[in-house]
Amino acid sequence: MAWTRKRGTLHRRPSLLSSMLRGVVTVQARAGEWLVVHGRVTDRPERVGEIVEVPHGDGSPPYVVRWVGEDHTCVVYPGPDAGVVTERPAPAHPH
Repeated sequence: MAWTRKRGTLHRRPSLLSSMLRGVVTVQARAGEWLVVHGRVTDRPERVGEIVEVPHGDGSPPYVVRWVGEDHTCVVYPGPDAGVVTERPAPAHPH
């Protein structure tokens, strides 16, 4: 499934339904965008990081990411629980 950008979020391209059914996900990003990894369990918050480098010209992973609140960068290959947004997400409020 490929994605298109619209209003800071990613949207599926309906013409690629066949790849979606095969479980293929294509994420594209540019340096300066934000990677958001959603928590898989209730007590685990989402992680947000700035994409500081995209080694491939087509915007495909992996990405070099600087996580918010951490003082280092790392190489990330996003999984199905991640997405790319153009603007930094607002911090989550505690319950």
